[in-house]
Amino acid sequence: MFMRLSLENRFFVFCIFFLICMQAFFVAIVILYEYALNIFCVLLAGAVCGTVFWHRIPDQIQNLLVFNLVFWPIILVYGIFADVLEIDDEISGYVILSVQCVVLCFGIFKYIYKKEIQEKEYLKNETRNQSSQALSEDKKQAILFFMLGKMAKADGQVSKDEIDAVEAFMTRADFDQDTRKKAIVFFNAGKTTTRPFYEIATEFAQCDIDDLHAILEWLLELVFADGVLHAIEEQYLNDAATAFGLSPNILTQALKEKERLSEVRKYYAILGCDLYVSDDELKRRYRELSKQYHPDRIFSKDLPPYLHKFSKEKFQEIQNAYEVITEQRK
Repeated sequence: MFMRLSLENRFFVFCIFFLICMQAFFVAIVILYEYALNIFCVLLAGAVCGTVFWHRIPDQIQNLLVFNLVFWPIILVYGIFADVLEIDDEISGYVILSVQCVVLCFGIFKYIYKKEIQEKEYLKNETRNQSSQALSEDKKQAILFFMLGKMAKADGQVSKDEIDAVEAFMTRADFDQDTRKKAIVFFNAGKTTTRPFYEIATEFAQCDIDDLHAILEWLLELVFADGVLHAIEEQYLNDAATAFGLSPNILTQALKEKERLSEVRKYYAILGCDLYVSDDELKRRYRELSKQYHPDRIFSKDLPPYLHKFSKEKFQEIQNAYEVITEQRK
């Protein structure tokens, strides 16, 4: 029973047991020997114990110990007048002490039992809350990729660029293999659903999402992944902004920004990269193409003049594309 208690409660039991033993010892001294000296010893012991342990003892136990002190005047008075009353002071004294111990122990163990129950209830509730939170996160992820699937299939087909965009989402979110598989399942389900997009977006917004603006950005990236904004996709974006409670101006500004980025897409195509390429990979690709089409390299070969002209124009095109992309990424 004792070992099943928490470490804190074991400490309480030890402290109280120590105090009871000390109290019993001094009660015996008070009854059997000199009273004045023993009263001083009792007060000194109480001061020492209070200084060492009092701040570690809960309020409920402190109140119980203070209440228990009312027995001390009774014991002291009894010890002084025991001889006058001709009562067997040893037996009667320990009867009083027993009453003290019973009251004290009952209160202490009632407190400890109640505290253990409260701790178990707290752990149970905490576990339940964590489980609910985990389920909530799974639901958010499921609805999000279901919604992305619906958006990707809005124009009737899902392009490779759109699939790459979704893959980039999962990479940025640092999904593990299992989470990625689940997301793909919901994405594929969203491609075939007949549910209205506004209904899906509304359900997602009700999942207590912290930053719905960021989710709208995800949808915009997916829409512009293939470089074309279809009317149905624009309608879905308006549905999402309304369901998310976002201002129409936010969507308008975001659309303008994405359209500007869409114009930059052709420069990525010149370098043979997509929008999500890293800076290092972009630089590597640029250097590779620059070396391949550098005029000095072409002129050193015995090639027709039109190929010299082509390589010069291609080299200039590569230079221009890299400059535009790096400027846009600043």
